[in-house]
Amino acid sequence: MKKLIPWSLLQTLPILQKLEVTYCQEIEEIIGDENDDGSLVINSAELTMPRLKKLELRHLPKLKSICKGMMICDSIENIILTSCTNLKKVPSLDGQPSPPPSLKEIEVYVGDKEWWESLEWEHPNANNFLQPFVKFC
Repeated sequence: MKKLIPWSLLQTLPILQKLEVTYCQEIEEIIGDENDDGSLVINSAELTMPRLKKLELRHLPKLKSICKGMMICDSIENIILTSCTNLKKVPSLDGQPSPPPSLKEIEVYVGDKEWWESLEWEHPNANNFLQPFVKFC
């Protein structure tokens, strides 16, 4: 399995509060669609998850993307990222360089500190705005 949730299905789940993916060796994208030949469809639309409070991604060695485009997650409180070192770019969570108002903590495995600092962001200053929320465990 290379993708977890088809984009079209996620749009019908507006009450999703927790998205947790752990120990999946083959997953490349959390939210996306595939063509009949298995190639990923690039979708750059805006994805709205109004009730998502927790995003937890652990031990996903082939993960390349959470989703293409922008994620609107105004209610996000906790983000946990551990051993997802193929992930190079994190989508914007609210379309702004500032963190969503509900964000409390971003937990990153201490061994992934260098990876975290090398991530690319939709907004160039997003890392600076998010830094006060980052906790290395």
